[in-house]
This record gives sequence, C-alpha cells and structure tokens, in this order.
Amino acid sequence: MISLVEGQGLCFVLDSADLLCGAALPEDYEAVVSARGDKFRDDFTRRCLYLGNKHAMPAEPGRTTVVVGTEYGNLAAMLRLQRLAAAGERRISAQQFPHATTSSASVFLNIERGFTGGNATLNAGALTPVVALLQGALHVNAYTDAASAVLAGDTYCAEALDDVRKTAADHQVVTPGVLWAGLRTGDDYEAVFSFGATATATGFPESGPIFRDRDENGRPDAEWNRAFLAYDFLTALKELPVGASAVLQLSHDERSATVRVTRRRA
Repeated sequence: MISLVEGQGLCFVLDSADLLCGAALPEDYEAVVSARGDKFRDDFTRRCLYLGNKHAMPAEPGRTTVVVGTEYGNLAAMLRLQRLAAAGERRISAQQFPHATTSSASVFLNIERGFTGGNATLNAGALTPVVALLQGALHVNAYTDAASAVLAGDTYCAEALDDVRKTAADHQVVTPGVLWAGLRTGDDYEAVFSFGATATATGFPESGPIFRDRDENGRPDAEWNRAFLAYDFLTALKELPVGASAVLQLSHDERSATVRVTRRRA
C-alpha cells in the first residue's frame, strides 16, 4: 500500500478523462495540433499532443507535470531511425533525434503547452495505467495548486504487435488507444494503491464498481491495451456518490497493481 501519510491515501481532483482510440487520427487533428515538426512525429506522439492540446490544465505551467505511461512508446520512430542508419542514409541529422527518443511524447507535450513542472515516461507492462495514475497523484499531493497530465496507452507497429503476441498470446485483441486523465490538487477523491503478487480486489469494500482485467476464474480480457479498462474506471469515478469506492485492478503473470478510489465530496 502506498500512502502520503499513514492511514491516508493520495487525494486529487479529476478534471477530465478522455480516450483516443483506433488507427486513424481525429478529423480535427490539424486544427488542434500545430503542423510544425509533424514530419518526424510518430502516431503515438501525435495522439499525446492531440489530447494534451484538447484539454485545458488548471495549474500554472510551472506546477504542471506530464506523465506518459506506455509499453512501446515511440518504438516506431526509433525503428525508423535505425533502419535509415543501417541503410546508410546520409540525410540523417540531429533534427530527427528529439522526435525519435522513447520519451519524446512527454517532452514535446511539455514544449507544446509550455509546462515546466517536469515530465516522466514510464513502462510497467500491463500495470502501466495504475503506475501512471500513481505518479500523477503523487505530484498533485506534493505541491499546492498543482496539476498532472497523465497519458497511458499505446499505438502498435508491426514489431510491437509481434511482441504482444509472444508475451500475451491469450489476449485476442490489441487495439491502439491512449488515455488522458487531468488531475489537480484537491480532496474530491482519495486513492490507495497496492502492488505485488498478493494484491487483489477482494480485500476492498465493494461499495462501487470493480474493474478487473481478469474474471473470477483468472481468464484475461480479450483486449490487451489496458488504457480502455482504465478509462472505464475513471469515467465511473464521476458517477460515484460520496463515500462510495471504485477499484481498478490490472495483472500479468504473477504481478498485479490495484487502486481503490473513494469519493470524498461531490
């Protein structure tokens, strides 16, 4: 269990939750995201920039941090750069490198929006959405009037799809999708996080919905991308009555991550 003060969870206000799914970019992409530098962006970065520009953040830029949770991130851009180098392409330049690092989505969202409160890119495998929400909640608990832009999910190039099939053959569906959650300092909600092989949702009071990526018999959901389940969980938080809780539990192999969120005020 992770808590800011013993016996007390991490508190936050959920300003917005959104999900951008599917292989195609939204019709209004060009109206929301500047075309400058788009030549070298990959689809994952495009989706993060779209969500970041679409949603206003309430805190000052210096108090806003960006957390990107992703398994494959900017893999397509990295592979493109390596293939050009292997082919002896002479036009490779430093211009491509900022757009082809594994953390470029979080960096470029900071640049695009002028956020100076920091950024982080993390990969916790199937548990990534819970870990990303934890990092966002830690930030808004550490500072007064702070905000966190939390993104989680993936787009999938051929190599990423091959990797999913090798490590999670029991999942039949792999859908591109990126989750957005805007958090800020406040105490509308209280979250308690649990990690490890023994973390289960059964120990939580069932005063609200529970979102698991495995059924009671241990069979996994067909969908591998947990951003979809995490979005359903965040959407349910908006409907919780005061005092009720919702639980999100993600697992893979012998590892699991669980977050219980209780609504403290309307």
